[in-house]
Amino acid sequence: MIIFTSCKKSATEFEFKTKDRNILNNVSLLNQKCEELFLKSFSEKEFEKYFKLNSKETYLRCEENKFRLNDSVNCKPNFYRISYDFSFENKFQETIEIDFDSLNRQININTDLLKGLRRFADNKIKINRQTALEIARKYEISGENINIFFKIYKYPKSSPKYKSKNSILYYWEITNECNHCNSISIDAESGNVFEERKSAYVY
Repeated sequence: MIIFTSCKKSATEFEFKTKDRNILNNVSLLNQKCEELFLKSFSEKEFEKYFKLNSKETYLRCEENKFRLNDSVNCKPNFYRISYDFSFENKFQETIEIDFDSLNRQININTDLLKGLRRFADNKIKINRQTALEIARKYEISGENINIFFKIYKYPKSSPKYKSKNSILYYWEITNECNHCNSISIDAESGNVFEERKSAYVY
């Protein structure tokens, strides 16, 4: 059994079961990379306050077989995913995923999302999930079939906003899963609704 310790000592420990020493060494290195990555944007105190391991979305993979926490591993992993939930004052939650290959190279992370989480921690994003839903109700978007996502758009080099301080748009996308129902996109910093559309399903 190996103990796959999360980035900070104070966070929850999790484990896979294996006798493979290489996996143990890989995990140790990934822990270091994980910590270095988050601490570039957050202090240790902030990390402990805002981040928590997402055990359901943390796993390693051998070919197409996934092994989640507490699973027994008897193969050579070719992929590792470590996932964390970011929670800010119980008003916002988002999951950020860090992927590594079999050589422990980082192959995927949404760096723009990480910047967005930093802006939440700095109180620069004023429109939280609840406020976004309140705005949506003014556009007749309510009920049980609502989907709400925090998204990021990076302006292309051809855009005048590319070199400005607002080169990244942080926004909420709210949709209603019904035919001809309204959907909107809300600027998460200003609260402006910059796109309104109606869904149309083809049967």
